[in-house]
Amino acid sequence: PCDVCLSGCQFATLGTAIANAPAGATIQLCPSTYNEQNVTIPSGKTIRIQGAGQSSTFLTAAGVASGSVLRVAGGSLFLSDVTVSGGKSAFGAGIHIFDGGSATLDSVVVTDNIADSTGTSDQSHGGGILVSGGQLVLNNSHVNGNASRGNGAGQSGFGGGIAVNSTAAGQSGLVTVTGTSVINGNTADFGGGISLLRSNLVLQDNAQVMDNTATVGTSGGIGNDAGVIAISGNAVVTGNQPANCQQDNGGTGCP
Repeated sequence: PCDVCLSGCQFATLGTAIANAPAGATIQLCPSTYNEQNVTIPSGKTIRIQGAGQSSTFLTAAGVASGSVLRVAGGSLFLSDVTVSGGKSAFGAGIHIFDGGSATLDSVVVTDNIADSTGTSDQSHGGGILVSGGQLVLNNSHVNGNASRGNGAGQSGFGGGIAVNSTAAGQSGLVTVTGTSVINGNTADFGGGISLLRSNLVLQDNAQVMDNTATVGTSGGIGNDAGVIAISGNAVVTGNQPANCQQDNGGTGCP
């Protein structure tokens, strides 16, 4: 049975279900569109969110002027069988992982989210997902059609699909892309598919970073600023524009 649905379930919103769930709980979503913003997994709480399928269970912040769809603020999230879309925020428009949080996405689509810092003096990071000093495992999932635009006044957008940053205190982020995951069709100034800032990226199994676009340098697929990339198995970085990978400030591992 479902725990969350628009009517007839124990909870009508995902945010309320998380707030009332004990640590370690599994929350089942009925097929529907859940229009909420900044739904947060707080520190000390581990939550599993199980959708009914990418094509029938939608988490969206569409129509909201500014807000991420999901925020992992020091907690742990296991998310499966949903589509995450419609977020608009300078930092992690689709999913924002920070304060040492961690997330595992399995059979999840992250699409049509925009990191936009217009009206501020900030850069923007992570159209689809921002990992700031936390950890993300992306398994059999698809990050596509996201963008990081900056503020339009000299501050750039980083990581159209995924941005992986270290914190001010020096804690590195770690992203592992595995299974049949694909990161494609994303755009940014630096790191159309993925941007790294003093952090780590692992591409393995049949992971693909392809057909992403950057407007700065050669960082269409991956922009690596002082980070480390490790590629194994059949993973590929290909077809990105204007090129597949750029590394600066001692970054290593570009294919």
